[in-house]
Amino acid sequence: MPVLSKPYVITDAGRQSEDIDRMFDDVYTEMAELEREHLALAARPSGGGASSSLGRDQGDGEEFVWWPLKEANVAYINVGNRFIVGQTIEPPDATYFLTGSSIQAVAANVGPQISFQGRTNDTGPVTSTHCTIAGRKTNGTQGNSKAFLSFSTDNGTVLTEEMRLLDTGALSLLAGKLTFPAAQSASTDANTLDDYEEGAWTPNDASGASLAFSTAVGAYVKVGRSVLISAQITYPATADGTAALIGGLPFTNSGGNIGLPLGYEGGGPAELLLYAVGSAATIQPVIAVTAASPTNAQMTLITIVIGGVFNASA
Repeated sequence: MPVLSKPYVITDAGRQSEDIDRMFDDVYTEMAELEREHLALAARPSGGGASSSLGRDQGDGEEFVWWPLKEANVAYINVGNRFIVGQTIEPPDATYFLTGSSIQAVAANVGPQISFQGRTNDTGPVTSTHCTIAGRKTNGTQGNSKAFLSFSTDNGTVLTEEMRLLDTGALSLLAGKLTFPAAQSASTDANTLDDYEEGAWTPNDASGASLAFSTAVGAYVKVGRSVLISAQITYPATADGTAALIGGLPFTNSGGNIGLPLGYEGGGPAELLLYAVGSAATIQPVIAVTAASPTNAQMTLITIVIGGVFNASA
């Protein structure tokens, strides 16, 4: 079985890069004789009397490793054409593989891959591939170089491809989900989508009369600054003469008054209109004929269904 003609010992931390380059030059000239044996490379300064050397693992005869040392960073090309970076700790804490081959057959969904492996508990060996990043061909057409990046993660049961950066530049979310932070990170760039949120809101009396609506349910979807709202409200019986005003919108309207479609009106003033009040989080009912706001008394026992869109201030 062929072996490297000589070991390389790196003892000068200041010359590590030079020594490694020299070692690689010599190693690659001997690779034809190594056939399918493993190669290993590690570098460690000589501090504390330690050194690193390249030799053959006499334990199992399977690969070339940094056999004298443990707890040293290690990188090597193995028989499966993997470039492996990790630790020679037994068992290793973490390992990163780059797999692929220049003689790989041309086929769709084939290409080199970086794998990130690690422990699944504090004391056990590396038993799990946590995630991978792969560069794969889009198709199997000879002479066609189109490729995509594939991202996979371990969901606790199986390694699953979650996302692709396609050869068109488009981002494909195979899981079908894009998550934004709970607290918006607002952007002033007109071409940046900085928020998505779904939720519920509760309409309330904002007139100052402290009315309790007998029905008050609402929902919203926010995409960027656009907010789509829906709600159903039923006013209580009241003789209060204050101008009606509905509060509780989930976001503040960004600017001028925005008309909101009224899907249903049961009782109350004829031709009732609604609008989101500018620079506020309230809805103003208006009587179309008089352009005046109805009083709470005029809204007694009225049920209204609201649906519409306005722009939030952020």
